[in-house]
Parts: sequence; C-alpha cells; structure tokens
Amino acid sequence: PSRRDKFQFQVDMRCDNDIHNLDIIKKKTYQKIVDHINNTNYIRIINNKWNELGKINHLLKKKVDVLTHNNNDPFNISIVEKQQYINNVFTINDIHQHILSRRGIKNEIKKYINHIEEHKYYNHDNEKFKYNIVFIGRLSKEKNIITLLEAFVEARKIIPQLNLYILGDGSNEYYRNYKNVHYFGKVDSEKVNAILLKCDYSILTSVSEGVPFTILESMSLGIPIIATNINGVNEYVKNDETGFLCEIEEYHKSKYDLGSWDILKIIEINKERNIQNIMHGICKAYSISVNKWHSMSKNCYQLMKTHFKTYANKINMKNLLE
Repeated sequence: PSRRDKFQFQVDMRCDNDIHNLDIIKKKTYQKIVDHINNTNYIRIINNKWNELGKINHLLKKKVDVLTHNNNDPFNISIVEKQQYINNVFTINDIHQHILSRRGIKNEIKKYINHIEEHKYYNHDNEKFKYNIVFIGRLSKEKNIITLLEAFVEARKIIPQLNLYILGDGSNEYYRNYKNVHYFGKVDSEKVNAILLKCDYSILTSVSEGVPFTILESMSLGIPIIATNINGVNEYVKNDETGFLCEIEEYHKSKYDLGSWDILKIIEINKERNIQNIMHGICKAYSISVNKWHSMSKNCYQLMKTHFKTYANKINMKNLLE
C-alpha cells in the first residue's frame, strides 16, 4: 500500500531474484487489494508475515493461511488476535508450533520446510584444520555480532592462527578492526559457497531465529555449525553430531516468548558470560580430531537431504493444499 496510485519500478520493486517483476500484480491501495482478492478465484491466500494484512482480514471473503518465521516477531500477536480470519498457520520450526498452541491458537498449525538447492556431497579431503570460521548474515543486534567478535578475540588467545570471515553488511557499530577478522560485505551465493569450503565451521551467535538458511546451506556443504542454543537452531545443531551449541545465559526466561524482544535485554545483561560461553564453544570445536570432524561433516549433509528442494516442496505443497 502507498499514497501513490501509480506503480514506480525503482521504488516499488518487491522481488529481485525468483519472481520477475512483470509477474507481480501491483495494487497500491488497501481497497484495491481487497477487491482484487475477492474478485479472483484463488485456491489459497497466503500471508508471509505482512503485518498490515490485519487491517483488511475482515474484508476478505476467504480465510488466509499465514506463514510466521520467528516466535519473537510481533506478527505473532496479530495471528493470535485475528485467528478467526485465519485458515492454517505455518511455522518453520517445531517449538514455534508449541508456543502458538500455548497462547490459545485453535487453528491447525503446520510445518513449512525451508528448502535449499539439491547437490551432491562435497568430498572434504583435509587432513588438518584450516582454522577458518565464517559468519553469514546481516550485521544486526539480534545476530549478537558484538558478542561474537569479543568471543573470537578471546578464542584467539588460545588459538592464535584462527580467522573469522564475516559475510554480510549492516551498521558501522559492528565493524571492528580486530586482528584476523575479515569483512567481505554482502556477497552472492557463489562467493558464499567458495568461502564456506575454505572454512572448518560456520558460526551463528543469534539470540532469535526461525530456521536460518545460513545453517542449512552450510550443513548441505558438509560444514558443521557452532551456534547459540536457541529455538529453531537447536533442532538441527546437535552437540558432537552436527556441530557445537553455546549456551545463552538466562535464555530460558524468554524461550517461550511470543511477539516480544525482551530477549535482547537479557542478552545485554549477561554479555560477558555469553562471550565466555561462545569462546568455549569455538575452542571445543577445535579440540576434536579431524576424523571426528569428517564424521560430523557427513552427518550434516545427510540431515540436509530433508531440506533439499524436491523433497521440501512436495511436503510443503501437500500441507498447503490438503
């Protein structure tokens, strides 16, 4: 929705990869959106976390399926409040389903599987560690970047040859001139994969996630994960099997939050302890043998087969259309 009636390509372009802009129906006012949906015989109306749909839900002739990615997103409150206008609710991790049920959602809650492209297992033949780890994602508060950087500095006191590659962009506050920290900015998928294959581990220190594509993509290449033990992530990262989990102090206080970012306050209060926890996680990851690492690498790939596009799309479409 916009005050401008006319669609302007440079301003209003919504998708720059999978769907060509000419295939997108552009409606610039709420009423035009409502009229278009009500006068078109759509099989399903799907809302992918667009908060403003709450303003027109009651005007639509059909109920809407909603996809919610993260239990901390305020969008979840709209789901609870507007559930009479909702058909099915889709979440991308299991605990989010449980949290919504606890909050009184009566609608059917289904799983939506984030998918990645299918490819063969990359045969890692390294006989020793490369001592490179990589963070992939936007540089933001919920990604806990400062804690990651400080933990890396501490880890280098024990493993001096360690390098941290950071792929992604964000606020200037997350750029620090620390030794062996290498910033690449925002890069394309080909560059991401090339750097991943030069690393021993992909690291994610987020305080809130759904199911991060960075984990799925890393594991599909046989790269184990060092990650914070949070909702969604811990469904895939298992200690000594597919990676290493770092505890977040007092995380249990916000584990079942819905539509709230109180977790950010808890993180700030316990920052120093969390730095130590992540530092220990990094060091533990480098305390294993390379043979053990290879075993974990294969475990990662095998687990990711359930997220390959062909399999995931089959399950998702079944859940959506039945």
